[in-house]
Amino acid sequence: MAALIRGKVDEAWIVATRRWTITAWFFLTAGNLVGAWWSYHVLGLGRLLGVDPVKNAAFMPWLPGHCLSPFGTGARAPADA
Repeated sequence: MAALIRGKVDEAWIVATRRWTITAWFFLTAGNLVGAWWSYHVLGLGRLLGVDPVKNAAFMPWLPGHCLSPFGTGARAPADA
């Protein structure tokens, strides 16, 4: 939000935030995987994972983070464009 307010949304901003975005997405992915393993093996919720509201709520911030992460956003324009 600060970059949008100040009008500094350029290549330098994308480069500066890319590392932090990937790091946050990695830890969120690791936390979701560990939580899924724990609920399946420790709690025995293997058949209930699809209806577990906590797991679904934990997945919601991961989904846009994955979709908007620098892995596939095309944040950099092609060199020939």
